[in-house]
Amino acid sequence: MINGSLSTVIYPVNTLPAEILCKIFAFAVSSSLGNDITRTLLLITSVCQRWRQVAIADPRLWTNVGYFVRRFDRNEPDWLLRHFLSRALGHPIRLALSFAAAYSRVNVLPHHFFSSARQWMEADITGPSNEGWAFHPSDLPLASALDLPHLEKLSLDVRIHVGVPPRPMFQNAPRLRELSIRQPLHILQLSFPVYQLRKLTILHGSNTAACSHIISVLPKLIALEDLTLPSLIDDMSHESPTPFPMHRLETLALFGCSSIVLPHLSMPSVTSLQLSELSTYIALRSLDSLPGIVSVSLVGSRPSTFGVVLNTAMFTPVKHLTVDAFPMAPPNATQCATDLGTLLPNLESFTVRIPPSMTSASSRSVLRPFIDGIVMRANIARAAGVTAMKLTHFIADFAPLTVQPVLFPEDTRDLKHLQQTTNIQISMPNGYPARKRWRLQAGNSNEEHTEELIQEVNSKNPLVIG
Repeated sequence: MINGSLSTVIYPVNTLPAEILCKIFAFAVSSSLGNDITRTLLLITSVCQRWRQVAIADPRLWTNVGYFVRRFDRNEPDWLLRHFLSRALGHPIRLALSFAAAYSRVNVLPHHFFSSARQWMEADITGPSNEGWAFHPSDLPLASALDLPHLEKLSLDVRIHVGVPPRPMFQNAPRLRELSIRQPLHILQLSFPVYQLRKLTILHGSNTAACSHIISVLPKLIALEDLTLPSLIDDMSHESPTPFPMHRLETLALFGCSSIVLPHLSMPSVTSLQLSELSTYIALRSLDSLPGIVSVSLVGSRPSTFGVVLNTAMFTPVKHLTVDAFPMAPPNATQCATDLGTLLPNLESFTVRIPPSMTSASSRSVLRPFIDGIVMRANIARAAGVTAMKLTHFIADFAPLTVQPVLFPEDTRDLKHLQQTTNIQISMPNGYPARKRWRLQAGNSNEEHTEELIQEVNSKNPLVIG
């Protein structure tokens, strides 16, 4: 009793009720990736007896499992995995599988990995880096195909060997709605009702998918709502194709040369479009197949890509624009501000994603051209007698927990003024000062500015173990 009382004095965390500890543990696990999940769980249960008891008593904590293949004996059980699964008490699990580098010399998956298949709710299987490695469905340890009654989301970042005759992989997957896979033709080998898919991502691999393979599979995915494609091989004839309709597709992401599929598809319901730099220029030739775009996201943006999008008449209806921040020389920055200030008249929200590589070490503010463009937009609206602009939301999406901020003191001052004098809401969702919490003064030095931002980051983020 005395020891317990002293423990709460020395370690105030011990005063937290078990329910709060479980939420902290769950956040730590959900913030971990792949094999780090296992490490995090082991760390949590190694801190003290109370933490161990609380963690083991919560089966939901053990529904996130990371499996790291180290051994070469496919029949040797992984006792740690079995131990973790027993603590889940039969609940549906999220399972991530990855391989040690040495495992790339072996061509099979461990049999015991599939013993938990009936519990899978989400599964992420990433093959070894060796591109010669392939998963053989005939190597499944069961006499029949996998029974996956709870599976909702599956990522197969592996090359699948197609046998003769092909062996079906699934016997039951009634809830599967999201699928990520390298080759589109492998979707049919999974042998589940493909018409139930809502989201499909074709992953980038060394063996680039062919456009004809995509075209042959898509007509079967009649309920598809979200499609992501990597760069594709153009193996289609250049005659004018007859597009087939995809009436339910709403979100389309195109990378590399994947825009070559656009002439073959009719997508009247697509409202959200994500483009890489190369796919942007190819897509401009086929925008007639995308008449209802209201949201555009540019990945890997450059000044030229940004300018092309804003100056394209087909993008005039766009209401939501997201771009990756990009370095700009002074002439490019001026043009960027002018384009943002005068084009896309229906724009309602504008998001700038700032990656960790763009830090305050730069001599120029990354946000400055965009802030200038929004200020110009506000001045034009005010001069025209418009009391409220259509643009009402500006989001600076910094990479989470970026140590070196790219928000300069003058940026803070101008954003604060912009928010106070217009109807624009300013959001910085990843640890920087939130809207209406501008605690920095324009005169602060960069060092003071950085320190205060880091303190706010620390105050907003719960403890992450491991």
